[in-house]
Amino acid sequence: MNAQTIARPAASLDALLVKSCRIYQEIDRIYEFLHKDLSKTSHIQISANIEEMQCLVQEAKTIDEMMVEYFDDSLELSDKTKELLRTRRELIALLQRKNRKVAQSAENIKSHLRHEISKFNRNRAALKGYKPAMNVKKCLINTSF
Repeated sequence: MNAQTIARPAASLDALLVKSCRIYQEIDRIYEFLHKDLSKTSHIQISANIEEMQCLVQEAKTIDEMMVEYFDDSLELSDKTKELLRTRRELIALLQRKNRKVAQSAENIKSHLRHEISKFNRNRAALKGYKPAMNVKKCLINTSF
């Protein structure tokens, strides 16, 4: 009977770990999309992806909070559970690396846009110095006669 009480929570823990890993894989998919097409993607699509990612992160947070209940000193972890925990840890590390890459790409794009806007402002200021000639006759026929 004692083995069943330990096995049942471990099975539930495994199910939560599987859900958690699936959520992190979905977040990974979004990071892949954002990193690959960040400069070509519309702000509407980026906003939708960020909103989806925030929902997934909230869901992962809820599942992770539920998993905390299963970790105590008396629970012996099975090999399958240890493998799922390792997979989850690797996924989280991968997401951290991808987050840095996407953030760096966004910073590069932001810097490029800042440079372009600055260049346009300088050119516009330079063009303000040129005045169109007001006394130029526009009709060639009148000047010929």
